[in-house]
Amino acid sequence: MTSPPELGALGDQTLASALGWMHAEPGRSWTVSELARRAGASRATLARRFASEVGVAPHEYLTRLRMQEAAHALREGQDGLAAIAGRVGYESEFAFNRAFRREMGVPPGEYRRRAHRLEGASSGTPQGAIPQKR
Repeated sequence: MTSPPELGALGDQTLASALGWMHAEPGRSWTVSELARRAGASRATLARRFASEVGVAPHEYLTRLRMQEAAHALREGQDGLAAIAGRVGYESEFAFNRAFRREMGVPPGEYRRRAHRLEGASSGTPQGAIPQKR
């Protein structure tokens, strides 16, 4: 079994620091410059190492992290889309909807409906019924 690329990046103190900041505050408007400053590296160094070790650019990783947080909130909570959007860093529900659909393959409302349907379904429900774009 292979581990996610970010686990290997944890051995690099600069990347571990940047990942830690993103995970601590995924809704913050992070820039590569700010993450690099906090991690004690140049912007170019952080961007290059991040892409090399994690496999995506920092902003793409942050988007995926936000969408995972949003998906969890949609499955487990009752907050409205605007509240979830704000919590994961989107100023408008429209921008959140667009990003969620692009990353997860379905709009957030449909994702929530499917998750709740699965929750009430029998244990014979096939895996993968809630799509996640990769």
